[in-house]
Amino acid sequence: MVEIRHLRYFIAVAQESNFSRAAEKLHISQPPLSQQIQKLEEDLGLMLIERGTRPVMLTEAGKFFYQQALGLVDQFDQFIDKTQKMARGEEGALTIAFVSSSTYELMPGILRNFRKLYPGVSLNLIEMNTPQQLESLKNKQINVGIGRPFPENPEIESHWILDESVVVAIPSEHVWTNKTSVSLTDLKDEDMINFYWSHEPSFGNFVMTTCRKAGFEPHVVQRTGELQTALGLVAAGIGVALLPESVEHTSREGVKYIPLKTPSPTISMVAAYRKDDSSPILKRFLDVVRSGKY
Repeated sequence: MVEIRHLRYFIAVAQESNFSRAAEKLHISQPPLSQQIQKLEEDLGLMLIERGTRPVMLTEAGKFFYQQALGLVDQFDQFIDKTQKMARGEEGALTIAFVSSSTYELMPGILRNFRKLYPGVSLNLIEMNTPQQLESLKNKQINVGIGRPFPENPEIESHWILDESVVVAIPSEHVWTNKTSVSLTDLKDEDMINFYWSHEPSFGNFVMTTCRKAGFEPHVVQRTGELQTALGLVAAGIGVALLPESVEHTSREGVKYIPLKTPSPTISMVAAYRKDDSSPILKRFLDVVRSGKY
């Protein structure tokens, strides 16, 4: 049976045109090398090397075999290298879901650092709200979700990334334009834009809970599932909105951001993944997340 090592032996002999030099290159002695070449010829049932020639010369069949062996060995080496890189989490694919608010600062930093360290990994990025991420994780449609904290789930593990303060987005013509901060209870008489909160967890649910803890039921005049839509509605003067402070990193004409007076409510961002996901690429990604370098 022809083995890959036989091809390597033959290639060395063909390239060096000398058994002694080929044996030295392969770090073996000459007699075993000669025996392996003879066995290769026996297995193939043909002569690859002209006998009694100095330097070593290939037969016509040997010349053809040499060219084909080069390609096969190179392909084999690439296959082994790729397999080893995949085992180390340096190549392959990772599917990441993320909430829209993470794209203003957090996700760009994480992705930039990850791609710098592991350029061979293909990233499939999908925008999803947190409830969708939870279902997609359980259904094994994504590897990791960057979103808001999930309720406890026996299948899911979460890694805390950061706590984010909340700001109030107001129309630029609002009477609060010159204020440097407002209290949460100041919102009780304001028309508010909020996000859908029919499923836990969600930012919309966080807003409702936060307002109720402050002692009032928010007067929600419009709900949306998109952060940019919420900003557009604020700019149009439809109402004000509580938003994660990372939104301040983007400017929107017609919108101003005002901090809440301390103690300001905060909301966490986490990386969630299945406990049974043993992907080495996922481990590499989580290492970058845990490093805090973003």
